Amino acid sequence: MKIYLLICHTTVWALVASTVISESNIQDVLKNGNDQFSAKFLNEVSKDQADKSFVISAYSVLSPLAQLALASVGQTHDEILTAIGMPNDNVVS
Repeated sequence: MKIYLLICHTTVWALVASTVISESNIQDVLKNGNDQFSAKFLNEVSKDQADKSFVISAYSVLSPLAQLALASVGQTHDEILTAIGMPNDNVVS
């Protein structure tokens, strides 16, 4: 019985540790995707506004696109995920 409890206890801690590591990786993926999208967004807007001052918010575009990605399917879905720098739905949701 003691060995069984030790195995259960060890398994629970392993699951907790893997969840923490997984959440950390998800945060890294989200940050990298956000950075990529923001850089591409700035680059595209600055092409059209070369001689002008402007203010943009990539986040105000990124958030609705992420929600749209969850509701889309097929090629549109894949293109939205690529545009916002996300590898799959698990990160977006």
